[in-house]
Amino acid sequence: MAYNCVILLRQQYDFATYTNQSSKPTPRIGVTRIRSMELLKTLLTALGKTADVKDSKNLSALLRKKIIDSMLFMLKTFPFCSISHQQAIMILNAIKEAFDQEDVQTLKNFVQYEL
Repeated sequence: MAYNCVILLRQQYDFATYTNQSSKPTPRIGVTRIRSMELLKTLLTALGKTADVKDSKNLSALLRKKIIDSMLFMLKTFPFCSISHQQAIMILNAIKEAFDQEDVQTLKNFVQYEL
């Protein structure tokens, strides 16, 4: 189910846009992505409460990296969507105990170059 959520978040189809207050065209996030993020947050929060997130049987390294990349994609692609940012931060917080050095470096690079 988590992989399906990640796939929905990363879909590359034509984004509907709107013009924000500074007259800049901005992509809309869409209900499907919001629901997908909510479901992913619920899954990872439940996993954190019932099992050890650090155990690779519960959260594989590949899935963890895909989730992190997807959350950074959401933060970068939808810069004016506070709901998306809130959900992404909560998802990253739910799996923070499972981060390895490469994950931490990826987050540091994102903050350094994108924000």
